[in-house]
Amino acid sequence: MTLEEARKEFKAAVLAYRTAKTPKEIWEAADQVMQAVNEIDRAWWQRKLAK
Repeated sequence: MTLEEARKEFKAAVLAYRTAKTPKEIWEAADQVMQAVNEIDRAWWQRKLAK
């Protein structure tokens, strides 16, 4: 996944978190946000190490 794709995924996860209503939806959305943050970090390091 590229850094740009990871950022799009993060934005979608944040939107899901902001619109979640039940505690279960909030919990799942928060998990998606954390996974997206990890993807951004992974993509950033891949880009950094490729240079």
